[in-house]
Amino acid sequence: MNSPKIVTLLLSSIVAALFTVAYMSYQNSRHIENTLTDVTTVGHELLGHRDTILNYQYQQQRRHFLITQRITEIEKLAKAMLKKNTTITWFPISSNVNKTNQQLASFEQKLIHTSTMLDMLVGIQVARKYAYLSLESLFKQALNERNNLGLEWHFVDFMNQHLLDNNVANPQIKQFAMQLRQIDERRTSLRTDLLNEHNYEFIEKTETALRQYSHSELNNALMYCLGAVTVLILMFSIQAYLRFTHLKALNKEMAAASEKALNAAKAKSQFLATMSHELRTPMNGVLGIAQIIAGETKESATKKNVGIILESGQHLMTVLNDILDFSKIEENKLELEAVHFHLNQILMPVVSAITPLAEEKNLTLEINNQIPDNIYLIGDSARLRQILFNLTGNAIKFTAKGKITIQAQLDNIMPSHLILSVSDTGIGIPPHKHDAIFASFEQADASTTRKFGGSGLGLAIVKKLTELMDGTITLISRENVGSTFTITIPLPRGEKAIVANQDPVSASPLETRPLHILLAEDNRVNAIVAKGFCNKLGHRVDIAENGQIAIDKATKESYDLILMDNHMPEMNGIEATHYLRHVLGIKTLIFAYTADVFREAHDDFINAGADHVLTKPLQNESFYDAISNFSHRIQTQNTPALPGTNVIHLHRENVQDLRLTEEELSKSELLNEVKQDIDIYQSLLQSLIEDFETHIDELIIGFEAADTEQLGKTLHCLKGITLNLQLDNLANLTIEMEQQVRESKIPCIDNFQKLINRLSVNIHQGNRLIEKNIDAVIESNETAHANKGLMMKNNLSR
Repeated sequence: MNSPKIVTLLLSSIVAALFTVAYMSYQNSRHIENTLTDVTTVGHELLGHRDTILNYQYQQQRRHFLITQRITEIEKLAKAMLKKNTTITWFPISSNVNKTNQQLASFEQKLIHTSTMLDMLVGIQVARKYAYLSLESLFKQALNERNNLGLEWHFVDFMNQHLLDNNVANPQIKQFAMQLRQIDERRTSLRTDLLNEHNYEFIEKTETALRQYSHSELNNALMYCLGAVTVLILMFSIQAYLRFTHLKALNKEMAAASEKALNAAKAKSQFLATMSHELRTPMNGVLGIAQIIAGETKESATKKNVGIILESGQHLMTVLNDILDFSKIEENKLELEAVHFHLNQILMPVVSAITPLAEEKNLTLEINNQIPDNIYLIGDSARLRQILFNLTGNAIKFTAKGKITIQAQLDNIMPSHLILSVSDTGIGIPPHKHDAIFASFEQADASTTRKFGGSGLGLAIVKKLTELMDGTITLISRENVGSTFTITIPLPRGEKAIVANQDPVSASPLETRPLHILLAEDNRVNAIVAKGFCNKLGHRVDIAENGQIAIDKATKESYDLILMDNHMPEMNGIEATHYLRHVLGIKTLIFAYTADVFREAHDDFINAGADHVLTKPLQNESFYDAISNFSHRIQTQNTPALPGTNVIHLHRENVQDLRLTEEELSKSELLNEVKQDIDIYQSLLQSLIEDFETHIDELIIGFEAADTEQLGKTLHCLKGITLNLQLDNLANLTIEMEQQVRESKIPCIDNFQKLINRLSVNIHQGNRLIEKNIDAVIESNETAHANKGLMMKNNLSR
C-alpha cells in the first residue's frame, strides 16, 4: 500500500472517530436536556403542592388523604426519574455524565427531605383541626347553644381569651388548648421552614447545573464536528494536492508521450522526405538518361532494353508515389485544391496514359462521357485524375481479355454530384474480400502481388481521397466475370470563363524565343538530364553546382529563368532563393526544381521567394504550363531596349543563329592525338566546355563594368587555351583584344560579341563531339558483343 492511501485511510479514521464522539456528546446533551425537563416538572409539582399544603387551613373542604397521596406521587416521580436515568445509554466521554448522576442523587435527597416536611405539616394541620374540633365541641356543651349562628364568634372570643390562660377551670379544655398551642407552634415552625426559599434552591441549582452540563456536551459535539470538518477539509486538501500532483505527473507524461509521438511523426515525415529525395534523385537520372538514349539510339535491341529500364523505373516511381501519398493522407497533410475544370481535362490524360497499356493486352477501352461540354466543375482535378488513373490501372492489370469501360455522369437526383465508374471483365473479387482490398497494403489474394505486382495501396488511396472529398465508393464484383468501381463526389459547378483563363493553351507561347536558364543542381547526372530536357525545347542552360555559385552567376548575368534544386552543398536552394529575392532583390523568375514531394518543402520554397515548384523529373506538360503561366514575367523582365536608346548589350546567341562553320575543335591536332584514349578525350572536352562557359560570363560582366583588370585576366587565360589547342582564329582574336586591354583600352563591342559567338560555336561543337564519342563507344561494345556471340556459335557448330 502506498503512502497516499495510508494517509487517506488514517485521516478517514480520524474523521469517523470525531464524528462518532460528536454524536455521543450530542446524545448525552439530549439525555441531560430530557433529565432537566423531568427535574423541572418534579420541582414545579413540589412547589405547587407546597403552596396547596400551606393554604390547607383555608380550604377545609379538601380531604387530607388526597394531599398525602399527592406527596407520595411526587416522591414516586422522583424515583422514576432516577430509575429512568439509570436505564439511559450514556457515553462516558466527559465528566458531565458523572456530574449529572451526582446532581440527580442530591436532588432526590433534598426532594425527599422537603416532601417529608410537607407530609409532617399535613399531619400537624390534621391534628390541629381535630384538636380545634374537640375544643369547639367542649365549648358548645358548656354553653348548651348548638346550631346557633353566632356560636363561632363566641368560640373565637373564648379562644382568644382563654387559650393562653393556664387557669382554665375545665381540665379537658385546658388539655386541648395546650395541645392546640403546641400544634400551632410546630405548624408555624414548619411553615416558616417551608416558606424559606433556601430550602428550594436545590431545584434551581439542579436545573442550572443540568443546563450547563447539556450545553457543555453540545459544545463538545460542535467542537468534535468542527474538528472532523477540519480534518475532512485537510483530507480533501491532501487528496486534491495528491490528485493535482498525480494529474501534473500524468500531464507531464502525456506531454512527453505527445512530444515523443510528435517527434516520431516528424522523424517519419523527415524520413519519407529524405527517402523521397534520395530515391527520386537517382531515379530522375536513370529515367532521364534512359529517355535520352531511347530518343537518340537507332538500335532495336537498345530501344527494347531502354524500354525495360523505363518501365521498371516508372513502376518504382509509382510505388514510391503511392507510399508518399498514403503517408500524407494518413497524417492529414494532404490539402485539396479548388480549381475550375472540364471533365475532359480529367479523362483525356488518363485515356492517353492507359491506352498503350490496354493495346498491349488487346483490351477494348470504352469511354462513355454523359456530361455536356458546357458544364464545368470546381474541385481538385489532380486528385480526381489520380483516382481515375488508379481505378483504370487496376482494371487493366487484372483483366486478361475483354474490355474496360469508363463512364462519367451527373447524379439525376443530386446534379451537383459527379459519378465516375470503371468496369472491367477481369478476374473479379470474392465477396468476403470486398472490404480487405480497400485496406492499406492489402490485396484480394496473397498471390496477387507475386503475379500482378503493386504495393496494395492503390485502392486504399482511392478510398481515402474519395472520403477526403466527402464522396463515397462502392464495389460490385463477381469472380471470373468482372468488377465495377463507382465513386460519387459532390462538386459545385464552375464557370467557363475561369476555366478558359486557366488553360495553358490560351497563354502567350514562348516558342519564338528560347530562354536563358540557370540550373542550380549538384547532381551531375540530373544536371545533364535537365539540361538535355531544356535543350530539346530550344533553351540555353548554365549549370551551378550549389546555391552560392547560383547566386554568383545570377548577379553576373541576366537570366530568363532560374531552376533551383534544394539539397545542395554549401548553400541549399531555399537559402539561395531567399538571398536572391530578399537580400539582392533580384526579380528573375525562380522555379523550385526538387525531388521533395511534401507540401512543407514546397511551402518553404514559396515562402523563400520561389514563384513555382516543379517536381523531378521534369515533364513537358508541367514545365510548359509553368512557363506559360509566368510568360508575362519573362517578357517584362527581358523587354529589349527601345530603338532610340542606342543601348547594345553583350549576349549569347541562340545555337541556330550561330555560324557553325566557325568551329575549330574538330581541327585541333591536340584533341585528335588523344582521341584514342576515350577517358582523357571526354575529360578534356568537358573541361574545355566549362572553361569557355565561364569565360563568356566573365567577358560579359567585365565589359559591362568596364573592368580592364578582369578582362585582361580572362583574355590571357583564353589566349593560353586557344594557343595550346591550336585554335588559330580564336587565338588571334584573343591576342588582339588582350593587347588593347593592356593599353587600358576597352575593345569594341563587335569584337567582344564575335569572340563570344566563336566560343559558343566551339562549346556546341564540344557537346556534339562528346555525344558522338559516346555513341561510338556503345556501337563498339555492341559489335564486340555480336562478334563474340558469332565466334561462340561457330565453335559450337564445330
